[in-house]
Amino acid sequence: RLQFDETGLKSYRKFDQSNGLANEWVNMWVYHGEPMFSTTTGILSFDPTSETFYRNQSVTDLMPQDIGGITRPEEDSKGNLWVAASEGSLVLRIQEDGSYTEDRVSLQTLSNFIINDFIFEEDIVWMTSQKRLARLDTEQAEIRFPVPKPRIQKLESTSQQKLYYHDKISSLGTSPTIEYSGNNLSIDYSTPYYLSPKDIYHSYWLEGFEESWSPKSRASSANFTNLPEGNYIFHVRAETDSGERSKRASIFFEIRPPLYRTTFAYLLYIAAFFSGLFGFAKWRTHKHEIREAELARRVDDQTKELQEKNEALNKSIEHERELTQKAKAASKAKSEFLAMVSHEIRTPMNGILGMADNLLDTNLEDSQIDMLETMRSSGRSLVAIISDILDYSKIESGKIQIEHMPINLSECVLDVVSIFETSGRKKNIEIKYDIDPTVPKFVLGDTIRLKQVLMNLVGNALKFTHKGFVKISLSKESHIDQDLRLRFDIQDSGIGIPEEKMDLLFKSFSQIDSSNTRKYGGTGLGLAISKQLVQMMEGDISVKSLEGRGSTFSFTINTVCASKNSYQRAKRTEKLDETESSLLTVVDEPAVTYSKPMTDSAKVLIAEDNLINQKVAQMMLKNLGYLVDTADNGAIACEMATCKEYLFILMDIQMPEMDGLDATRKIIQDLGESAPPIIAVTAKTSDKDKKLALDAGICLYLTKPLDKRKLTNAINQVMADEVG
Repeated sequence: RLQFDETGLKSYRKFDQSNGLANEWVNMWVYHGEPMFSTTTGILSFDPTSETFYRNQSVTDLMPQDIGGITRPEEDSKGNLWVAASEGSLVLRIQEDGSYTEDRVSLQTLSNFIINDFIFEEDIVWMTSQKRLARLDTEQAEIRFPVPKPRIQKLESTSQQKLYYHDKISSLGTSPTIEYSGNNLSIDYSTPYYLSPKDIYHSYWLEGFEESWSPKSRASSANFTNLPEGNYIFHVRAETDSGERSKRASIFFEIRPPLYRTTFAYLLYIAAFFSGLFGFAKWRTHKHEIREAELARRVDDQTKELQEKNEALNKSIEHERELTQKAKAASKAKSEFLAMVSHEIRTPMNGILGMADNLLDTNLEDSQIDMLETMRSSGRSLVAIISDILDYSKIESGKIQIEHMPINLSECVLDVVSIFETSGRKKNIEIKYDIDPTVPKFVLGDTIRLKQVLMNLVGNALKFTHKGFVKISLSKESHIDQDLRLRFDIQDSGIGIPEEKMDLLFKSFSQIDSSNTRKYGGTGLGLAISKQLVQMMEGDISVKSLEGRGSTFSFTINTVCASKNSYQRAKRTEKLDETESSLLTVVDEPAVTYSKPMTDSAKVLIAEDNLINQKVAQMMLKNLGYLVDTADNGAIACEMATCKEYLFILMDIQMPEMDGLDATRKIIQDLGESAPPIIAVTAKTSDKDKKLALDAGICLYLTKPLDKRKLTNAINQVMADEVG
């Protein structure tokens, strides 16, 4: 017994037989806070007063008589006594009255396991023995024997017959480095499991070479061949049939790269490269020095030549710049010229076609009607030709932009069909259409340009078909999320196209036969314009034809789906754009319901500086039942609008003193909400002019030549908007 104080060891006392101990082994343990001493003669207690040991009969009687050699009973947190003995082990479980009952079942599997000590950890009991360890889960009453960690015994190169690691040869080190020639390896390992050595399995994993552990086996070695250079970690673990698994044992080793792939080798390669480069540079320098004298001699001669060439090049660049400026000026002049020609031709054509329309409303003989119809048809053909040329010029100069507004595909197709129905009936040709029901009804697109392409193709089909039919088909090629690729097919039973003439299609100012120009008319621009418009809508156009059996023109466009609400919103804010009526080859218009004035005294005002155009519009309006006033310029129109109340005003844009836009702004400014609707009637056809007019307050935009259908549609829309 040792005694200590705050300074350290104070004294010690040795006890022997004279103090009541037998001359044998003694195990000490604690019971209810009191030290107990186990001997072969029984369990002893210590009397500190007399410093003697005496037999504690009450504790001795707790121990069963059929076990001997009690080594170390231990009391757990619940008061149970765990008794370890050389002749058997058991648990004395405490009862509510303080007595104990014997439990020999919990430790019955440890018959050959001599317990030295108990360690308690919540519901787990650890039991130690020489070279072994047992673990008991008191909740499951299951004893498990932890599997010890394996030992890696040696690492050997089978290709070199060289030992790189051995667990008993410390001089070899623990992290060997192996030459590349020794990259065939054998690694031995074992697990000291004395409980049942035959039940041990092993699995291994070479990290850096393999992705996962090998299947478990009874093998005690692993072999690897032709390992590449690099760093590796070999792991091995032991496992039993019951699933108990040990911690892994690991060894790190490195396989060096072959000599030709070492850092030193790469340095040699770099040194050799730069040495060669230096030698080559030196050789080139020497060669350069030899040529330098020759070159120096030539420099002076060539300098003068270069100066002359530079001067010529500068002159050429300046000339090219002048040509570019002239080309731009020519392009601008061409556009201005075409616009001017269009304006100047449309103005007298307005008088010719307008008067023809007015004459057709009078009592005429059949021959006179036929002559007027011929005159009107010829005039419209001339306007269509001018429109084609203007459109082609705009496309060439990039002035046409494709809009992306909600459109109704069914209405678009039906509008085109209705436009050509009258012409088809006259030729006894059926105009048919077929719309795939899976095609969305509303998409984003440019309805004007889409109709222009359809009308060009349907007009051509009708022109070259003498019997049978013309059919418009609409289907979808693809539909991914909201993205659509639509396909239009215009099929006819007409004269067809010879195969050798197919290459002439879609080219500007070309037709498949010059006789066709005389027989059928046209500029040859319609298909060229259609092709460029389709390409602007991210599509393609093609044709299939058999001579004498008809043709099928097909084109595709890319678009996206739109909602019905967005289409209706767009329709509510839409401005009438009548220019589309001049985009097609001339056809007969469907019948129009003519608008009648709400009262017999309904007055309208015509602001027009051209007397002929005044007469044309005046006669059309009077035939419709309106009282008409005229103004020769915008200033007069403003004065008359403030003095009289008009149902609507027809306003020319280009007039002397005050043009139509300034007059429109002033009328709206002076009259405010009581200002009458103002309809533009002009020979200007550009998108820029239309936008300026709408921004100024123009309600509708009509292009000359003016006809009864165009005027009546505009009046109907204005009156409908006013009532709405």
